[in-house]
Amino acid sequence: MSTADDVRRLLSRAPGEPLCDACLALACASSLDDMRAATEELAKTDPAFHRSSGCGGCGRTIPTIFYRVGRSDRPGRREAAGS
Repeated sequence: MSTADDVRRLLSRAPGEPLCDACLALACASSLDDMRAATEELAKTDPAFHRSSGCGGCGRTIPTIFYRVGRSDRPGRREAAGS
């Protein structure tokens, strides 16, 4: 399984939760360089993944990535059913 697959699986289990590359690398037992490449790939190729700037793991203001559910443009927000 690739690093990008690990990230996809982890973030899709916590939709709307933005995480930085360092927190993701730690969670996936990956190098920071590999994680940066994986998140860049996901952000460019998969429309369900988006960039943000606040990490829900470490709390730093740093570039992050999150999995978006529905049409909401903001991390941590989900569309209500029927909206």
